[in-house]
Amino acid sequence: MIPYEILKELLIQGVRFSYVSYDHKKAVAEIKAIKETGINPYPPSVIDLTHFLSVPQTYWMIPDEVKNNNIVWRAGRVWQIFFNKDRRICRVKVGNRYAKGFQVEDFGVTVKPMLFKSDDKYDLIGQGLAIEENLK
Repeated sequence: MIPYEILKELLIQGVRFSYVSYDHKKAVAEIKAIKETGINPYPPSVIDLTHFLSVPQTYWMIPDEVKNNNIVWRAGRVWQIFFNKDRRICRVKVGNRYAKGFQVEDFGVTVKPMLFKSDDKYDLIGQGLAIEENLK
């Protein structure tokens, strides 16, 4: 986890972040394949095929186990910062096209700042708490 004061500094600087998400198209394709073949590799408590038969595809709630099979790291910017009553950061929304909310404890674990090696004065890249930014 990134210390609070360093996280605050990174948010003020406006760095980009890399965060854990999932590939929705691949997850839907996986569920479609389970529906078509009838072969369910998950326990019935995870994927109830009768639920997916009666609900239109646009309203499917993708189970967490399927999301975990289709994990991708995405890059994005901070959209919103939420504060608690003590004026401390409690939640941050990060993303590009769609924002995803993260708690302060997630930074350094499932959300990592993207820094240039020359700007990494706290050695966050060396500690595995940040990702090295590349020019493209």
